[in-house]
Amino acid sequence: MGNASLFDLRKTSNKSINPILKFDHPKALTSAFFSAIGTNMVTTCNDDHIRIFDTSELSEKATKPVTSIPHENHTGRWLSVFKAKWNPGRDDAFFVGSLLRPHRLQIYRADGSLLHNLQQSVSFNTYCPVIEVHPTQAIYVGGNSSGRIHIFSTKKQLQ
Repeated sequence: MGNASLFDLRKTSNKSINPILKFDHPKALTSAFFSAIGTNMVTTCNDDHIRIFDTSELSEKATKPVTSIPHENHTGRWLSVFKAKWNPGRDDAFFVGSLLRPHRLQIYRADGSLLHNLQQSVSFNTYCPVIEVHPTQAIYVGGNSSGRIHIFSTKKQLQ
């Protein structure tokens, strides 16, 4: 069993540090990220699910996922693990690579619905488990541990 633990460093002592909340998962996590303002958290897990948590109020209720998205997360031995990444400055959309063919980056809304697939018609011949999003412009980069990257750009920011 895996979990993401949230700690309040103000409540630590010299002898112990205990989490204030634990977000339990059935298998090991590969990533956990808060959205820009912190009202949501997204996790990827080896049970082939992406989970979204409402962290606007840090109570026991926050530890139960708002939604769980089936998503094949087993990239195999030679690729980096999938890491879902929030769109900077926004709490309503995140990016994640996909093992689906044709290869793509997927954009999901915070409610778990698929917003968009970023695909190239030619030469997108690798999976992109690692994603980076430009902080101010609509530029999205997907890459892997072999050094391949794919860059996507839109004329306007996603709505």
